[in-house]
Amino acid sequence: MPGLRQIFDDIGPPIELPPEQQRRYLFKNFQKFVERASSERPVVWLLDDLHWADESSLHLLQHLVQNLNRLPVLILGTYRDVDLDVGKPFEKVLAQLVRQRLARRLTLRRLPRAAVAELLSALGGGPPPESLVDTFYRETEGNPFFVEEVFEHLSEEGKLFTAEGNWKSELSESEIEVPEGVRLVIGRRLERLGEATPEVLTVAAVMGKKFHLHILESIEGLSSANVLDAIEEAEKAKLVAPGSEAREPTYAFTHALIRQTLLTGLSLPRKQRLHVRIANALEAAGSKQVEDLAHHLLQAGAAADPGKTAHYLHLAAKRALEASAAQEAFAYLDEALSLELDDIELRARILVERGDANRRLGRLEDIVHDWEAALPLLETLGDRQAVAGICYDLAAHLWNTMGLVDQSLRAAQRGLQAVGTDPSAERCRLLAVEGATLSSSSQYQAAESSIAEAEDIARALGDSHLEAQTLIQSAVRYWLYLRLAPGIVAAERAVELMRSAGDLWALTDALAWKQLHLLYSGRRGDGDAEANQDELESLSGRLGHVLPMWVGYTCELQYKIMDRDLAGLESRGREILDWARTVGIPWGIRETLALLALGELWSGRHEVALELAHESVGADEGTELPVSSRPTLMLVQAYGGDRDALRQLDAMELPTPGLENDLGKQTALLFAVPALAVL
Repeated sequence: MPGLRQIFDDIGPPIELPPEQQRRYLFKNFQKFVERASSERPVVWLLDDLHWADESSLHLLQHLVQNLNRLPVLILGTYRDVDLDVGKPFEKVLAQLVRQRLARRLTLRRLPRAAVAELLSALGGGPPPESLVDTFYRETEGNPFFVEEVFEHLSEEGKLFTAEGNWKSELSESEIEVPEGVRLVIGRRLERLGEATPEVLTVAAVMGKKFHLHILESIEGLSSANVLDAIEEAEKAKLVAPGSEAREPTYAFTHALIRQTLLTGLSLPRKQRLHVRIANALEAAGSKQVEDLAHHLLQAGAAADPGKTAHYLHLAAKRALEASAAQEAFAYLDEALSLELDDIELRARILVERGDANRRLGRLEDIVHDWEAALPLLETLGDRQAVAGICYDLAAHLWNTMGLVDQSLRAAQRGLQAVGTDPSAERCRLLAVEGATLSSSSQYQAAESSIAEAEDIARALGDSHLEAQTLIQSAVRYWLYLRLAPGIVAAERAVELMRSAGDLWALTDALAWKQLHLLYSGRRGDGDAEANQDELESLSGRLGHVLPMWVGYTCELQYKIMDRDLAGLESRGREILDWARTVGIPWGIRETLALLALGELWSGRHEVALELAHESVGADEGTELPVSSRPTLMLVQAYGGDRDALRQLDAMELPTPGLENDLGKQTALLFAVPALAVL
């Protein structure tokens, strides 16, 4: 809740996290909040009207319920099954939770006759006549909202009570005329209001289920005195109810159907003009509710200026991103891009932000589409810094997440062309990511040159944080070519600098690459390796930092292999595979499958090993990073006596004597030699 810092100045600054991890971090901390709250006493939560829930809230709910079985927490969620739609978010989530046995449906039937009698007794202050109960039960079919609305309608008509306030004892069915639909009941109640009240309530209905009185009073065409009289009359008629805000009074319709009845009588052009008037009032009042402004301008359609609408949609999206509500941000930005915009700069910014929203939502290809669409616009505007920033993010995403080396290189080099040759932080970062990417494509010398220049720039600028970032990329290069001794030095220095800078996120990256170097150096049991592994697992798990989490997990599995703990490898490997599939990291999925295949092979379950190895190769499609999936398949096939294993050599690159050979080639040789020997 970012707004809390405006109230409590002793709350420290938030941890700086990459956008794609902010929501994961929020979810993990919310889960910890639930754990702490329920440690005091059992907790029951009621979530009402889930059929209207947005996707971000539902994603949080899905994350939370995964751990409910170990917490003294019960969540009750209510929803209207008649309002469900297979295209709406909650329907999909509900089906998934029920399928996973994480939720159970409880159907709430309509009230029986006895309960209708009890409700009428509570509303009327005493037991009603039996004939009245029969009529209410028959006409409302036990729907409690309908019972209340019909009660209010007949009470206002003077058909239920005597002058002394008692139930009328002799009522014929014709006297207790109940309209067929509850909307007719509401309509009849609205007809009994003063002349100005329906008009005021209609404007309020366009504002939303909840509305601010001072905004309603400032809307063009409404008299302040008439507004106040109308709201007082509507409150007395129980059509609206006041909120709890004292400084700026708010009101809300007592039920959505009341608001919908008011909206039904409006034509589309009139409704659009009302939205414009409301937006103007909000803007004139200096409202901080940019989401409301964006909503009303969007609903105004052609009656509103598209540039202004896009501007407020963009502001609402930025507010949503700050609150880790990426799904809402994406919806705002998507609407903004659907408008006809003459402002190139605004369109470029919106594309950049939508790419950011896609990154947080894990939509890997959509990120690339939006950022690549934004780049030529930013280049036209001559915004070199923005071009460099997007190129860096794009290059890192294409390499780290998608394993697309060539595209990553093109993005980095495009950014380098934009920033020029003068030393700068932007050039330093782009050179570092270019060096790491070049390392993945067997261009060792070029990678060394790029990273060396990046390190020189960082030192010349006197920026220790920037130096640590380049050292991490240097450690990546060393690991990819098994230069383990200098790699440990680079990683340890990066850990030291990041710890001093207090950058916990980047610290986990440095710890991860240090641990990989320690693992491949055979340092299994020394104190440094164990302490580094413990800190890596603890910190990356707390932050939800996926790449270091994966490194910690793969090191854990490799240690089980070293210890010949095949049962532990199989059980823990399955857990890690489920995690990798949940977070959607392709390289984590394929490498875990390969390790599981080896464990099954050494356990004597060859058919299972072969199936897992084939699945690992299938998960490898589309990536250009060096991997162990195909070498693993070759080894498993060889142990099964299948000479088709030789065909895997056609798709594998083996080391070339006299050249720098990367980890992928070394791994291919490591598996090919025993496979050939077995055959």
